[in-house]
Amino acid sequence: MPDRQPPGEHLKEQIFFMNDAAWYTIKDADQIDSPALCIYKDRVGENIRHLLETVPADRLRPHVKTNKTAEVCELMMDAGIHKFKCATIAEAEMLGMIRAEDVLLAYPVVGPKINRFKKLVQRGLLTHSYVVYLVYGFFIISK
Repeated sequence: MPDRQPPGEHLKEQIFFMNDAAWYTIKDADQIDSPALCIYKDRVGENIRHLLETVPADRLRPHVKTNKTAEVCELMMDAGIHKFKCATIAEAEMLGMIRAEDVLLAYPVVGPKINRFKKLVQRGLLTHSYVVYLVYGFFIISK
């Protein structure tokens, strides 16, 4: 039986590196218009790699509300994560624009949002999507 590392052992070097105050320094920060969202691509990529060491990609369905950006979702897709969950039509539209393969819209689609969702599907932006409906207290998932 192979020796197992204690939980978190593989993160020690990463944690040390993250405590280095220079990691988040942006060169030429005065050239960036404010406000701006800055993504540390290497950090995000490392976090995704650590996640995939723990859970196989086909078992993951990250919720888009945690990052709300196409760039981070594309990093996940590049790493082999292809299933996503979202709560808003705007998030579903963003996933459609980057051609996410499998999208779960985990919130009832009502009112004008129904037409927005239909347009996404009709335009072929969501090819493998699911919607969760709440009917009489039961969740129904439709494809």
